[in-house]
Amino acid sequence: MQHLPNGGNGLADWHRRVPGSLVLDTENRCLIPLIANKFGYHLLIVGSRDYLPVLGAVRVQHCTWLKVPGAPARGPEPEAVLPAARCSAVQGNPGAMPVASDSIDIVILPHIIEFQKDPHAVLREAERVLVPEGHLVVAGYNALGLMGAWNLLHRRGAPWNGRFYTAGRVRDWLSVLGFDTVASEGCFFRPPLPSHRVLRQLQVFETAGPRFWPGFCGTWFLVARKRTATLTPLRPVWRRRRKRIREAGLAGPAAMTERGRYPAEDAA
Repeated sequence: MQHLPNGGNGLADWHRRVPGSLVLDTENRCLIPLIANKFGYHLLIVGSRDYLPVLGAVRVQHCTWLKVPGAPARGPEPEAVLPAARCSAVQGNPGAMPVASDSIDIVILPHIIEFQKDPHAVLREAERVLVPEGHLVVAGYNALGLMGAWNLLHRRGAPWNGRFYTAGRVRDWLSVLGFDTVASEGCFFRPPLPSHRVLRQLQVFETAGPRFWPGFCGTWFLVARKRTATLTPLRPVWRRRRKRIREAGLAGPAAMTERGRYPAEDAA
């Protein structure tokens, strides 16, 4: 199995022929509602530029596209989706992003972890750059269902040269890193057949799949929120305080009479 940076693995070529083009269109339609209600100042999207069109639905002030080395020069430029003043592009490794810590409000990882030798490093980097309460959106190919079966049978060419994971497994990884999963979505429930006519006839699967067999989707999305670190309150040391009161010769609460007065008051 090869583990190559997303974009340099033939995924862009697969997106330009059936069934990859239909998978991409379905994913973009699923992704837009998940991020449309997210606010923030800075968004970072990593990898394939084929997912840049979804940026037009995000209400953030600035978007950065992290180009992975080896990615082909295909697909829309960021400036074609957003004004030049609101977008920028940098090049770097998903496992060592050239981004400051606690500086990004939304990070989108569209099919990055499948093609990395250390997917945990990518998720750790996303956690590092996110601000507290920031959101991470992860897209993955499902190890179960028909896409997972094709992955076991083919193993050659994109996206079958990657390693597929279930959404539940990645959700557990995110929990360990300090994320709370707030939304999940499965899409593309049809078999990945290289026939546009057959796939069009199976369009009904996209309606029935989420209802009857949601765990067998072709691709999935997870939206997770980075937890805010909370301070643990310290309990007051009452015993020491009472000891100091006794050493000073003052009467504590136990010295009060039944009428609520101290003995000295009764003597007076």
